[in-house]
Amino acid sequence: MKSLYLEDFEVGQKFITAGRTVTESDIGWFAGLSGDITSLSINTEAARMSEFGGRIAQGMLGSSILFGLWVRLGLMDLNGIAVLETNWRYVLPIRPGDTIHAECEITKVKPSSKGIPKGTVFVKLTGVNQLEEVVQEANMVYLIKARGMY
Repeated sequence: MKSLYLEDFEVGQKFITAGRTVTESDIGWFAGLSGDITSLSINTEAARMSEFGGRIAQGMLGSSILFGLWVRLGLMDLNGIAVLETNWRYVLPIRPGDTIHAECEITKVKPSSKGIPKGTVFVKLTGVNQLEEVVQEANMVYLIKARGMY
């Protein structure tokens, strides 16, 4: 998909990403990279005795994968200036073997009134697993170029 400008976004637009299966390797790799070595993610026996009944992915691993799936759409690849804000909510655990995807909706588009042509795009991202259960939700605010900005 091509990179869009502020004017190309409309409230109510929806985008669905590809899916991605979360693996045991992902969980171990993320633990090593991030230092997030919580027992629920890396200790099979402790996780088995927890309320989850088994290992789960780190919350931020799920967020990272879902954010990456959104970015892969390329909608803001060349025209995005910055991510101004993100707010994540963890609804259900993501387990090894779950396949997740993101359903994204544009909730607000606001042109800037001053300076160079730009504005903000508000995106609601819903992470969904293979059972169509919501696993995570996020609200993101992007600063993006408008047409005529260099």
